[in-house]
Amino acid sequence: MDPEVAKLLQSVYSCPDDIDLFTAIITENRSNGTLVGPLGQKIISDMFKRLRDGDRFFFERDDPVVRFTKEQLAEIKKITLSSLICETTSTSTMQDNAFLFGVPKKPCNEFPKLNFNLWKSS
Repeated sequence: MDPEVAKLLQSVYSCPDDIDLFTAIITENRSNGTLVGPLGQKIISDMFKRLRDGDRFFFERDDPVVRFTKEQLAEIKKITLSSLICETTSTSTMQDNAFLFGVPKKPCNEFPKLNFNLWKSS
């Protein structure tokens, strides 16, 4: 931890066990360009795991009542955020990674689209 931050925390808290969780997360050391340190990563990871596992309609569930077929799952996994943005907005070009800006874009018609025929009843 940054020595200056440690000194400030020492002046506010009498014991490390008393440090507020949020304060601990935002002051812990980060590595490799991460936004939070190990504690924050663990908490966020656990939160998303619980959200996924608690969602009975999560698309990869193996519940025979609500699960997708292997073909449907493969079709769903082809879709990226960029292809979804292309499909649902008026934009005509998009970068491969929707989170990166200033990178080359390509026409929206080059992104995969869902084949809805896999969901038709016979």
